[in-house]
Amino acid sequence: MPNNIKPVQKSGGYELDVENVPAFESEGYMPPEEDLKPQMRFFYIGTGSSTPDKFWQDAGRKWNDEVEHFIGNRKEISRAAAEAIGNESDPEQKLRKLYARAQQIRNLTYERERTEQEQKKEKLKLNQNAGDVLSRGTGYRDDITRLFVALARSAGFDSSVVRVGDRKDRFFDKGLLSRRQLDSEIAVVNQAGKDIYLDPGTKFCPYGYLRWIRTSTMGIKLDKKGGMFVTAPAAGYDKAIIRRNAEMALDADGNLMGTITVKFEGGDALEHRLDAFDSDEVGKKIDLEDELRTWLPNGASIKLAKVDGWESSEGPLTASFEVSVPSYGSSAGKRLLVPSYLFQARQMDAFKHSERKFPVYFPYAFGESDRVNIKIPSEYTLETVPQEQSADVGYAAYQNLVQFDGKQLVTQRILQVNGIFFRLELYPEVKDFFSKVQAGDEQQAVLRGGSTNAQKTN
Repeated sequence: MPNNIKPVQKSGGYELDVENVPAFESEGYMPPEEDLKPQMRFFYIGTGSSTPDKFWQDAGRKWNDEVEHFIGNRKEISRAAAEAIGNESDPEQKLRKLYARAQQIRNLTYERERTEQEQKKEKLKLNQNAGDVLSRGTGYRDDITRLFVALARSAGFDSSVVRVGDRKDRFFDKGLLSRRQLDSEIAVVNQAGKDIYLDPGTKFCPYGYLRWIRTSTMGIKLDKKGGMFVTAPAAGYDKAIIRRNAEMALDADGNLMGTITVKFEGGDALEHRLDAFDSDEVGKKIDLEDELRTWLPNGASIKLAKVDGWESSEGPLTASFEVSVPSYGSSAGKRLLVPSYLFQARQMDAFKHSERKFPVYFPYAFGESDRVNIKIPSEYTLETVPQEQSADVGYAAYQNLVQFDGKQLVTQRILQVNGIFFRLELYPEVKDFFSKVQAGDEQQAVLRGGSTNAQKTN
């Protein structure tokens, strides 16, 4: 409630009076609204759960009993693990092969919900144990995670299930005694004294990754005593990188044409694959073109030419586009002013105002690595090139370098943001950093007309 207002206990119940509650106004890149909106929640707990620690210990025991019963100790799991590993001797490569074997299971979580008649027709049944998952070749995300843990244990690895929540809509609150906060499972394997967190139950999730909604959040590593709280590790910017390469040509009238190739890597590739899983080819094409359109100046014409990597868990998702941008360069007398960097930063919506009410919250750390080549028209010569721009605040870094090779402007730009949650006291510093990013991105090169044709743009 606003200002930490709490209900007053009275005979037979509670009483709460609240007046003049302002309407909730959201901000760009803010924490989950459910954690910030004034609200009152009612929930019920057992009489034996007198404290949060006792509540979560009891919940952990129940979850662990379910998981261990499901995993069991079955010969068919041991055989499947041995077949998947083959002659491999390296521990990490063994784990990778077991992970890949688990992800071969058809993941029903990401398919549409079926009627009872459809389930019977397709012979889809709820799995009772890891052996069912293996023999039927189908399962939901937690089934697949538990199968992976079973395979890893059969191969001699110290592996456990971790019950975690989803920070997309709400942050975990240990004091909120609701088991629904921890609604999914990931795996952890201790290899050579190091815990490796894995997410085999998420379709397309590569080995060594967790989907962002399950990173940087608390969960319970299950055991027979009720488990222990752990924090699923954060992912660095190198786990979600977008690489863009633009090969463009400018005509004497300031119009820009060429090709753009975009590589989505790691977490960015995963999110695009999941978003597009139920879409047809036309839907995928439209979504990719619309996304590129948000990065380009208004009026850009975009056509997807090729895309590779939709069905793979490993490797990038790569898309190539044919692009034209009318009036990209603007005339000023005999000169043509040309932005040296083609794309527009995605994050500026968070920094529109001098002050904020809520912290800045990016879903995940990210990186952008771009190269933009703009061939200048023969009628023009280069007069000025933007100066190199850079900024570094420890948790974020930026560099923009523009050069001229005699025929084209070559812009190389890197943005790395290695954090997700920035408290209000950090807002001035973060805003200043992104202001420098924006200023660097908006620099212009100046071309001077050197012929009659060039002067027609005046």
